[in-house]
Amino acid sequence: MTHSGKPPVGLIAFAAELRSLASAIEQGDAVGSPDKGDGRQRSLAVVARAALSARQKIGHYFEASLFADPARDILLDLFAAGEEGRRISVTSCCVAAGVPSTTALRWIDLLNQKGIVIATPDEKDGRRILLSLSDQSRDAMALYLQTISGISGGLQPALA
Repeated sequence: MTHSGKPPVGLIAFAAELRSLASAIEQGDAVGSPDKGDGRQRSLAVVARAALSARQKIGHYFEASLFADPARDILLDLFAAGEEGRRISVTSCCVAAGVPSTTALRWIDLLNQKGIVIATPDEKDGRRILLSLSDQSRDAMALYLQTISGISGGLQPALA
């Protein structure tokens, strides 16, 4: 809130952007990733990108480090990339995490040890490691995104 008691103009614009995105998702008009024949999945990728963007934008209004959530940001980025048919390099994932690289690398390592994230060498460039979600983690993220967005789906919780 500003001193006048009204939200900052940027926050109002962002809220309008989210309302528009939600409306597009409800109508099945969401864009942003190729449709794999399942508009709901494409919509979930858009929800993941919007959630990641929303967390990053809070840094415009408060000290960004107060809201760092690297594990969630990594999962959102990997989910959206997976729905777009892509795997993410470790370097790109570190950027998406929004924290220092050493912190992001610790989180990636922990998520990999727990089987949530799968790290594989890049077939085209052996120096790079590409990341993706395990199938169980992808299903859990889809359920999470369905829950926060109100998009219905037939998935059941995979992680307890």
